[in-house]
Amino acid sequence: MATFLYAHVMEQSVGQICLPGFRGKIKSATLLPDGSEIQVSTFWNGERFYIKEDDIFINFGLPTQHTFRLPDKIDSVIKLELNQ
Repeated sequence: MATFLYAHVMEQSVGQICLPGFRGKIKSATLLPDGSEIQVSTFWNGERFYIKEDDIFINFGLPTQHTFRLPDKIDSVIKLELNQ
């Protein structure tokens, strides 16, 4: 049985979006309602003192260091499938 978490992104960010403490916990990420793939990766610019080892990052496209407009200006919903 799959476990899902839904992340609501309601403000435009610059670059990747950090999900603190989720490294190794996300199996896949897709955009609702169309199911397009969301990029899950480490921080694009190497190690930084303010990024913890268990942080993971998501973005709406490639390359991951770019800033992409939110698909929905009011509430972009990302479906995160969690590892068992």
